[in-house]
Amino acid sequence: MDYLTIDMVIEHLRLVDPPPGIIKAIEEGITKSEKAVYEILNRSYSDIIEEYGDIPKDIKVATLLLTEDFLRRNEHENYALKSVLERYKKK
Repeated sequence: MDYLTIDMVIEHLRLVDPPPGIIKAIEEGITKSEKAVYEILNRSYSDIIEEYGDIPKDIKVATLLLTEDFLRRNEHENYALKSVLERYKKK
């Protein structure tokens, strides 16, 4: 994870107390999405930093959206919905 954080994704998805399994999926989603963005841009992290000094906000937003997409398609689960509803689940 080069520039997105787990907290950024949790805030973006509006998750409430996500369980550890979802945290692991978020980490994997961030790694996949950052790699995909580098491939799309045909640039590396250091190349972007060298030119802009930081990761531009538009790239961060696009990567957040891609991470969300990866999470929604991961094992056909909607992690945001699952996180919100988890506390109401009958035990």
